[in-house]
Amino acid sequence: MIDKFSKWLLRRSPGTRIFFAALSNAAVFYFAAFLSHSVSSTLAQQKYWKFGIHAFIFVLSIAVVWLIAKLVHQRYRAIIEGAELKRVVTLDSYQKCDSVTVQEAESLSACGKDLPGCVVNNWRGACERIQQYVQSAYSVLATSYGRSSITENRIDFEVTFMTKSLRDGKVTIPASANRDGRKPRTMQLRESNPDIYEQSVTAQIYRAESPRMIITTDTSDPQYASLYPDQKLRIRSAIVHPVLSPDHKLLGTLVAHCDRVRFFKNEDEKYWHDFLEIFSKRIAVEVMRLHVLHQLRTSNQPIECRDPSDAPF
Repeated sequence: MIDKFSKWLLRRSPGTRIFFAALSNAAVFYFAAFLSHSVSSTLAQQKYWKFGIHAFIFVLSIAVVWLIAKLVHQRYRAIIEGAELKRVVTLDSYQKCDSVTVQEAESLSACGKDLPGCVVNNWRGACERIQQYVQSAYSVLATSYGRSSITENRIDFEVTFMTKSLRDGKVTIPASANRDGRKPRTMQLRESNPDIYEQSVTAQIYRAESPRMIITTDTSDPQYASLYPDQKLRIRSAIVHPVLSPDHKLLGTLVAHCDRVRFFKNEDEKYWHDFLEIFSKRIAVEVMRLHVLHQLRTSNQPIECRDPSDAPF
């Protein structure tokens, strides 16, 4: 109730918010004045037992009103601070993605006479850029939400990009980022079991008719399948976001999970969708480049360069 009222109050005009703040203070003072007269009358009649009842009701009522006002104020401030944090996170995400784009532009500007070879090498660097985007997404999450001076309160994140391998057609993880800087444990298991991810949420999205983002607030849910023993002790909350091409073809998924239950919540779906879309759109471009290179490689088609006069400007 307090949370709903705080959000409702946040959507009101500044004048309305000030009015409700003044109203809560006025209610306390009016009630105090009313009881003050009542208490004076009681003492004049020397009915001390009635005075005790008045005192108890007065103190209790003031405490309740003050507590409610304090809770609303704290929740109101938390909502404002949360909105500001989301804005900062979004700006930081764009900044880190722009940094990757600038590096790509620098590599293209360094091209010499071998322009076709330079372009091909640039496209081959798509794997590295996907890793940079995944690392950027992890960095934003860890910096914005994972810090704590108390080790037990720290939230550990991991971000991975999952897609179907161009080698065997099975789901794999070509890019990942976490606090330890190690590859996911399941990638080692995949060497002997290429189908290890067939029970994952990513495989579920691949099998779906219409890919959509899936949020798991608590992995203790029996519907969330673990891929190895004790995985649910490390992954407590997760979100899997589809990476789509311009024609809505599924190219893979961007996965973020952490060791905090209910960190990723369904009520924040729009926010997490917008956050992950910043990285997934750029990852989609790199994946499509890799698919084109793979087609050229398997078809053995030569790369042709058109005359510059064909340029539109």
